[in-house]
Amino acid sequence: MEQDNYTEQYTRMSTEDMLQYCDEALAWEEFGEVDIFFFESVKKILLGQCPDVQLSENIPPDTSMKG
Repeated sequence: MEQDNYTEQYTRMSTEDMLQYCDEALAWEEFGEVDIFFFESVKKILLGQCPDVQLSENIPPDTSMKG
């Protein structure tokens, strides 16, 4: 898929919208532990409550998204 077509089809969620989405998702009773952990982790990242991720010296940074 070309980059132009992708950006026309999809828009990025704002932080506020993503936090609301996480809160709504966490209210679903059908979720299991992994789902809950995922959405709680996303919230912590968005709120700046997680420490920065440090890459190992042996792992090169991912450059696949650079255009």
